[in-house]
Amino acid sequence: MPLQPLLQPFDSGKLAPRVGSVILPHGETIDDAAARALIENAAAADFDLVWIEASRKLETTLLDDRGTIVELHGDRDTALSKVRLVALRYDVRELESEADWATLEELMRFAPTSRFASDPHIPQASFRRHKLSLLQAHVQNRDGLVSFAHPTGDATRAVGYHCTSLDADRNVVFYDLAVDPEFRRGFVALNLISYNLERVAATHPDARRLTVRIYDDNIASLRLFANLGLEPTGRQFHYYHCWPKDTH
Repeated sequence: MPLQPLLQPFDSGKLAPRVGSVILPHGETIDDAAARALIENAAAADFDLVWIEASRKLETTLLDDRGTIVELHGDRDTALSKVRLVALRYDVRELESEADWATLEELMRFAPTSRFASDPHIPQASFRRHKLSLLQAHVQNRDGLVSFAHPTGDATRAVGYHCTSLDADRNVVFYDLAVDPEFRRGFVALNLISYNLERVAATHPDARRLTVRIYDDNIASLRLFANLGLEPTGRQFHYYHCWPKDTH
């Protein structure tokens, strides 16, 4: 049966006018014939972009490979015990105002490359608008917390941010983390993680399991979270993009 993309209202209007998605059942793949049928169906349904998620790599070169995400799990208290050993060299505070959201959007240029940020079809302004909406959704709907780091004594300069939230299973999710390259060897990331984990431990003491999903080429972040005791689960998420109006 030909794959039929589903409309993604959250993505539509930000990444492209009309966006769809296809999430393949575990272990399934797509060959060239299935990819051609998907492109035809998506074009007929007037989709501008369709993103595909699969648990294994697709067997086609007709769709743009936009990266692979790996999943890590760990224990909150183990991670806390490690970050508490790091000196607090930066002032960290929670996001407080609309002006802070604007500051966060500026800091997004330091975030690791994602499947949407790296797609040449998507303007950076569109990606940032989409990412900002995702962060706001984590804060509003998932008990999310966004924190900023500032050099001590200079509250006017934010040098990094971190978003932590809870998933449906009450796992603590490290959703997003970005640091100004000028400050990446100064414990900014660890100070941000320490702040957020302390807040989570105080407000949601039952949330003890940590989870994070990271692109497999983000070696620095993989090393950082491994040092906090998180380990790979073996789960992978492969993402592909289809622009049916360009290929039809």
